[in-house]
Amino acid sequence: MKLLPTLLAATAGLASIATAIDFQLKVNYYSDGGCTDYVTSIWPHSNGDCYDYDYGGTNSANIANCDGFQLCDCTYYAEKGCTGRELQKFGGSCASNWGAGWKSMSCRGTW
Repeated sequence: MKLLPTLLAATAGLASIATAIDFQLKVNYYSDGGCTDYVTSIWPHSNGDCYDYDYGGTNSANIANCDGFQLCDCTYYAEKGCTGRELQKFGGSCASNWGAGWKSMSCRGTW
């Protein structure tokens, strides 16, 4: 029975550490197809939920920041609601969808 209080204390300690660290996943949008002509940034969900975002005149995107996580990945979608053509990228790799851009994404941060 002494194990339960120890486990509860450890869980509480991990929760306080997680709230003290600033976890931030930032995605940049670009007007060109090669992730060089910056247009804007967004901060989508980092838990894998679908995030709709359609900024006109953009053709590529990448993960700009993965702060507090060990690894970040996003799957970009050509249509809203995380449907249509998809492309998964890890870290800062460029996701190009020339002529159409990306209209939604599902991103995850792992730590």
